[in-house]
Amino acid sequence: MEVKSTPHLVNRPATELYARLTDLTRFGHSVPPQVTNFHADGDTCSFTIQGMADITLSITHKSPNHIIYGNSSEKPFPFHLHFYLEEEDSQSTRLTVAFEGELNPMLAIMARGPLQNFVNMVADKIAEKGL
Repeated sequence: MEVKSTPHLVNRPATELYARLTDLTRFGHSVPPQVTNFHADGDTCSFTIQGMADITLSITHKSPNHIIYGNSSEKPFPFHLHFYLEEEDSQSTRLTVAFEGELNPMLAIMARGPLQNFVNMVADKIAEKGL
């Protein structure tokens, strides 16, 4: 299952946004309030989603236009967060955040709405704060 945020314009050059997105200590500024116990160290971060699960993410892919964070365990299910960067001009970047996960069909139906809200909220916060 995949859900994508609406594209957002971030007032940062693509190279600067890339550097910020590949520093997971900054990712804590873009997570929703339901995320607690956020801790980051280099290319890995961990946190708790209230009422759901403990999550550990690591950067699994880095290229100038595409960054992937993958969960480090199979719990609650295998998934990736994708960050697509498209340079608009020398001072701004178009960002799209996508969630890609291996959910069974029933869970996918129930989770689609909350996951859509999650990727939109992450993209909103990154655009608002420039991460």
